[in-house]
Amino acid sequence: MGEMQKNESVERFKEGMKKSISRCRELAVASGDRHFNMIAFNLEKLFNHGMNALNSKQLADAEINNLLNQIQAEIKN
Repeated sequence: MGEMQKNESVERFKEGMKKSISRCRELAVASGDRHFNMIAFNLEKLFNHGMNALNSKQLADAEINNLLNQIQAEIKN
């Protein structure tokens, strides 16, 4: 992946996650359903994990699998 393509993908990830988090908060207020706040909270955690991954050194496959398993476990709770 070229540097421009990577930068564009990172920017799309950041903007998409921010929009998703914001819309969940709006839905929580509009519907009165607190589950949307929990979804927004989990999306923020996912966003932070993604940004940490982008800013960290390359991870081994085992480390990536562990992170994915942690995220999946958090989403299920």
